[in-house]
Amino acid sequence: MQLISKDFFKLQVDFARLWSDTQSIPYDQVLFENTCLYVRLLGYNDVNRPSMQNQLWVNILNEKPRDLQKQVDYYYKHYVTYEKTKKSSPQLNACFTYNYHADSNLFELHFVNADPKGNFSKERTNIRIQELTKLFQNIKSKNHDDALVKIETWMLNIDAFKRFFPIEFTQKAIFLETSLTQNYTHWGQFLSKEGNVKYESGLWFLNNVKNNTFDHINKYFPLPAKVSLLKLSYFYKYYNVS
Repeated sequence: MQLISKDFFKLQVDFARLWSDTQSIPYDQVLFENTCLYVRLLGYNDVNRPSMQNQLWVNILNEKPRDLQKQVDYYYKHYVTYEKTKKSSPQLNACFTYNYHADSNLFELHFVNADPKGNFSKERTNIRIQELTKLFQNIKSKNHDDALVKIETWMLNIDAFKRFFPIEFTQKAIFLETSLTQNYTHWGQFLSKEGNVKYESGLWFLNNVKNNTFDHINKYFPLPAKVSLLKLSYFYKYYNVS
């Protein structure tokens, strides 16, 4: 079990305090809406979406220490406890996964750091394409050919990531307008594949929050999150899936 660095939780606590002060938003509201503490401590899925009324979350907030450094230790302890409750699963051997949202007939792609030889390196591009080909072959077997494919991620700013997909998909990427920043869609850019914090990027982010004023929270992040949607048929053609 690879754990995230405790410093990642410090970054979020420091941000939450700053964001609460500069935007005049209650601190507990920021912890829920704009950090990924809820997801890291309690998890989520389509059935069990994050909720401020979740009693476990309410208890976590009510019992948190006043001191910010003690809060970091407190949240990290909860995170480790939650990770230990997860059922063990086979080690991922591919960098892309998906889940299907039946309510919107949509396949959502997810990226994970699963290749120690290099996730985005040119030498591993063919491996990523092979993984995605297998992924869309699997999707083809689900018989939802009228579905859409979606991805939300800060990585849509990176050419090395975009080259894995049809150009029609990456060209459609637009700024993600949601004011919720609760998961790795925004926060993943601060972590290395080993789970360590990218300190320079984190410091830049906090200074940006402290010293600048933008009209949307997404603009404060070094790489703003983007979203892209495209018909499934484009992917079948691109990966030669029939």
